Amino acid sequence: LAMGFDSLSMSANNLPKVKAAIREVTMADAQRVLAAVLQLYDEKEIQRTVNKALQQLMRRYRKGKRAVH
Repeated sequence: LAMGFDSLSMSANNLPKVKAAIREVTMADAQRVLAAVLQLYDEKEIQRTVNKALQQLMRRYRKGKRAVH
């Protein structure tokens, strides 16, 4: 989102999960994660950073706290 992509390509079985995640991400959250990732050089550290952000997002989603866009 923060990188400006307006389309994604994926298998149909991933679509519901990805749509749910996108609906819960604010642009501010996406920009924060992007800024953090752009400071990293190690692929594993980038993956850890993104995974941590997604885990936090999903905890917020499960608690019923919807993103305000």
